[in-house]
Amino acid sequence: MSKRGIVYLLGAGASYISPSPEARLPLQKGFFACIAASNFVPQEMALEGFMQQPFKQWLHRKGYGEPYDPNSRLTNDFKINLEEFYSEIERDNGINNDEKAGILKILDRIIFESISVPITALRNDPHKSCPNHRALVRLIKPGHTILNFNYDSLADDALLHFCPHWHPVTGHGFKFDDVFGGALPNKAKVFQSQVMLLKPHGSVTFRYKLGDSNETLIRLVGLIKGIQPLHMPMADGWEPFIVAPSTSKSGHDRYMKNILSLAKRKIQRAKKVIVIGYSFPRNDLHIRKIFKGFKGDLIVANPSWDSEDYRARLNDMGFDKYNGFRGFEEFLQNSIG
Repeated sequence: MSKRGIVYLLGAGASYISPSPEARLPLQKGFFACIAASNFVPQEMALEGFMQQPFKQWLHRKGYGEPYDPNSRLTNDFKINLEEFYSEIERDNGINNDEKAGILKILDRIIFESISVPITALRNDPHKSCPNHRALVRLIKPGHTILNFNYDSLADDALLHFCPHWHPVTGHGFKFDDVFGGALPNKAKVFQSQVMLLKPHGSVTFRYKLGDSNETLIRLVGLIKGIQPLHMPMADGWEPFIVAPSTSKSGHDRYMKNILSLAKRKIQRAKKVIVIGYSFPRNDLHIRKIFKGFKGDLIVANPSWDSEDYRARLNDMGFDKYNGFRGFEEFLQNSIG
């Protein structure tokens, strides 16, 4: 099989709001502390989700405190990752299944708000989109794929504004059941994408609801009426489509498997895979599966790319030869002439 195309894999380290340094906000880790320290997120917006019962009771019972309380863990501990709460809640035998389902839905909404509020003000202005992602799009050519494990729309918006080969309706690797919102003039007419943006974990630009036959329907929300935080529940029952680590989302799991299957095919055929901001944790079985058998060139952009631990993790996956850069910006500086 001939090798062709490049796959760009984006992890949490690729997701920063730009352009100004003071505006940079990690979107995937330390949600609570980052939100509390940010001028971008109105506190009442996130608090609406935090203060709902039974989630508030669960937070207090576990000793996390309350967001924006200067003495609480939620405000001070940047290591608290909201995603880890999913598995912690599902293991908690002190709450029944209905309460768990309610808390997990609230977590989805908090993730949605935490990410969408800072990005919303930037979406309609191409010059306010993330410069790193804009620069990355300059490298994208027909046949290339972005495999994005983040929920945010930084890559989506850069492609929307600056990539003539990508359309949001046809460029996500699956067919949407519904499309809502406006479009840019040059993307008003749907065309077949020559570039793919695959998002196994869902997106703040996706919504879902169960159909008449209990099937999962997925909606794409457009740019003009896009990801502004809406009061929950969302219009017509559409909820944020966030594929977080929860065993209760079988419909989401099917979506994720289909997208990862397509990602695996793209990686197997790629002449090169460029990994930006991903740490290759040893327990990530999905990554192991989609990289199995990959024989092309590997490039990693990560501040720890040449550390002993990082090399050991890659070696454990069968990679002993690869090139590295100390982050997203260094990779871009060396790749764009």
